[in-house]
Amino acid sequence: MELRLQRVNPEEEAYPRRLRELGSKGRPPPLYILGQESLLNPKQALAVIGSRNADPQALQLAWEAGYYFADNGYAVVSGLARGVDLEATLGALEVGQAVAVVPYGLESLEARRALKRFGPYLEGKLVLVSELEPQVPWQARFAMMRNRLVVSLADAVLVAQTGLKETERDGRKVKSGTWDAVEKARQLGRPVFVLDLPLEGNQALIQAGLAEPLPPGREGFYRLEDRLFSGKEREKKPQAEVIQPPLFLD
Repeated sequence: MELRLQRVNPEEEAYPRRLRELGSKGRPPPLYILGQESLLNPKQALAVIGSRNADPQALQLAWEAGYYFADNGYAVVSGLARGVDLEATLGALEVGQAVAVVPYGLESLEARRALKRFGPYLEGKLVLVSELEPQVPWQARFAMMRNRLVVSLADAVLVAQTGLKETERDGRKVKSGTWDAVEKARQLGRPVFVLDLPLEGNQALIQAGLAEPLPPGREGFYRLEDRLFSGKEREKKPQAEVIQPPLFLD
């Protein structure tokens, strides 16, 4: 398959309706994409986000969440960062579809590296999305900027693990990217859920009232679906054999 970079403008039919429907919350940006444009408008979409340097249990649960929701017809949205985002994407690609919003242009060096790994999935299982001009390289500020797109492209947000809202690094305060995404999601009216793990950041997010806690694993995934469908019962697949996902920590 020859990959073709596409620019999708807000007035075009292929443009993500979830972004267009934001209306007064800001003019939606033109997007550049690699992959099948129909993935920009899935029937159901869930963002799975979290820490880069996550706990092994959180990484496994992120993979399982990606797998479960993709297997049940959701497109799994992430920022494709190392850690939780990557694991959720890999889990989703085992059985279904994913949307990855990246913090660099899609003809940059970073994009070429990503394509070496994810190129085979772009024939229908994955779409890469960026609001940056194609040649723009990665910058730290773009990693935070993409959060709004990640949560905008989903119907709800699931946090597998987060650190505290702010930490001190080299004598200055640094804000958590996951907290930033959660705050943006709430501003946009997206429901936010967090795995109720005994981790400092997760518990702080719950105590702040910014996310609804979910029990880890299938019970939590079922509860999330029920909440999204106004408490109506949904047909659930039989409990599958426990899968041990590979952990990609590089």
